[in-house]
Amino acid sequence: MTAPVMRGGMLGTLVDLFDDCSHGNANGFLCIEDESPIVLQLLLAVLLRMIMTVLTTSCALPAGVFVPSLFIGGCLGRAVGIWTRAIVVQNHATSDWFHASCGADPSSCVVPGVYAIVGAAAVLGGVTHMTMSLVVIMFELTGGLEYIVPCMLVVITSRWVCDVLGVPSIYDIQLDFKEYPYLNIKAEVSWDITVRDFLRYREKRLQRSLLRAAAVPLSTVTAPPVQLSSQQQLSHLSSHHVIVFWDGMTIGALEHILASYPHRWFPVVSSLTTYLFVGSVSREKAEKVLSKEHAAGDAATARQNIQLYFTTSIASAAARTAAVTVAVSSPREQKRGADAGVASPPIGRSPPAHIQQRLADVRDWSGLVHHCAVQASPDMAVNGVLIVFRALGNQHVVVVDGGRLVDMITRGDMITFLRTARADEGARGSLKRWIRHRGG
Repeated sequence: MTAPVMRGGMLGTLVDLFDDCSHGNANGFLCIEDESPIVLQLLLAVLLRMIMTVLTTSCALPAGVFVPSLFIGGCLGRAVGIWTRAIVVQNHATSDWFHASCGADPSSCVVPGVYAIVGAAAVLGGVTHMTMSLVVIMFELTGGLEYIVPCMLVVITSRWVCDVLGVPSIYDIQLDFKEYPYLNIKAEVSWDITVRDFLRYREKRLQRSLLRAAAVPLSTVTAPPVQLSSQQQLSHLSSHHVIVFWDGMTIGALEHILASYPHRWFPVVSSLTTYLFVGSVSREKAEKVLSKEHAAGDAATARQNIQLYFTTSIASAAARTAAVTVAVSSPREQKRGADAGVASPPIGRSPPAHIQQRLADVRDWSGLVHHCAVQASPDMAVNGVLIVFRALGNQHVVVVDGGRLVDMITRGDMITFLRTARADEGARGSLKRWIRHRGG
């Protein structure tokens, strides 16, 4: 029943659909006197083509989106045009308005080919969300300037309907389906929520992924005991899910964190007791300095116990304390000079062995810390964080409350939140209800 429409291929059928039948039609199945069967054929062709387009678009083969969308819109537009012309012809004799508008020949008043052009532009605009470029494409296909204004109207209308209903384009759907880390520059959160609400909502709704920094609840950042071994510090760190570097950590702990977590940036805190935020260190810099430590040829056991300091004041104090006795005068020489009434100059000598060992066990990594990390307050609006990601293109935003590290929101966190909220039918209502009752 749909053989005439589907037989000649989509491009050939588009030419027939856009034809106004004024100069005849090579195919002939559209330019006939009794057009009532054609409407049903066109609608069935639309249904079959939609099914085939859905199957081919989701596969790995380059089956195309433009031509199938133009074909579907052209068939729908042609069907509407034929139906409209039938109504005009049927009511032409009894309606003065139709008679005044169409003149003596009612069949020339409505041209189904124009409806096909407008329908093709409308469907392709809704699928791809294109605007002006689509109007130019339709002008190149038809070559008629008189079709530009109708095409502009339907393209703007289809785009407005998609924006109102929140329907994404086919390309955004493909990005979400393949889970590419792309943040739409036009995405926004329509709910009036803060970063604190976002963190709690993420903790409640989203599962932690190794592709993004994990969440830490605002109420669970508790201080560990002051004296902890390296293994206990790592256990405490894993229990809180926020992966950080801290002053005094050993190279062994650093290597364990780098091997266990694929994050690109790690926040730095002064200690696991205070969680005071210092800055952030990139994985690339940390691995580069670690490779130099390995190249130094120290014993593996000794290298594992080397302490790292990311705060300049702490590193300098540790070095100064260890070097106090590097240039100390001999007490016997000082007493001999005092008895003779001659001041004896200090005699330089090497520091004791334990001082030398302490100097060797301390590394100043303060030069690796990036102190200009973008920070956000827990009471900041989520849209503000989204604007930061869009405008600056950075990969993470650190959440700090009174100088204390609370969390780190990554670009992947925001993308996942937007995708999850859009995919969940009741996301808006459930989120609003949850925020309304979060204090209970």
